[in-house]
Amino acid sequence: MQNKHYFIAVKLDEQCKNWLMDIQSYFKTLNLPFKSWVHRDDFHITLQFLGALEQEKLLSLSDELEKINKIPKFDLEIGNVGTFGKSIQPRVLWVDVVKNNDLNHLHQKIKEILIQMTLRVEKRPYRPHITLAKKWRGEETIHLSKSHTTTEMKKFQVDQIALYEIYPNEEVKYKPIKVISLK
Repeated sequence: MQNKHYFIAVKLDEQCKNWLMDIQSYFKTLNLPFKSWVHRDDFHITLQFLGALEQEKLLSLSDELEKINKIPKFDLEIGNVGTFGKSIQPRVLWVDVVKNNDLNHLHQKIKEILIQMTLRVEKRPYRPHITLAKKWRGEETIHLSKSHTTTEMKKFQVDQIALYEIYPNEEVKYKPIKVISLK
């Protein structure tokens, strides 16, 4: 049996998800040929991708993540749209997350827990974002202007993180299996 895949992320509140849905809806009207538009319940800010984990490691990690609840709640600002991949045929369409010291601290604490448990840690620089769409298909190209990608900024409170399990064949692909509230 294949191991399930997991990641740790900031949970977004309903108001934030609704705001992101409005942005996503606008980009859908541009008929961009993305294979996959992210379901509103799958919006999140990844802190660490974990990949496959055995049940024993998953249970230990779940316990270790309780230490995160000592971190205070904090505000984040999101807005403006960007892409990963070729600008004319992007792999991913996303909303930017403005990095701040609180987010960096949370990210670092999670990395420390993973390293202590000898679990995989992302080697790439941390680039927080919220994915709206992914997997460009077709030969069409786009030219998104600054007017397409500039949005008003939205501030929201980070008060929960979650350990998510990935269900690639379901409509809602990410299901929280452990939620940790910040103090």
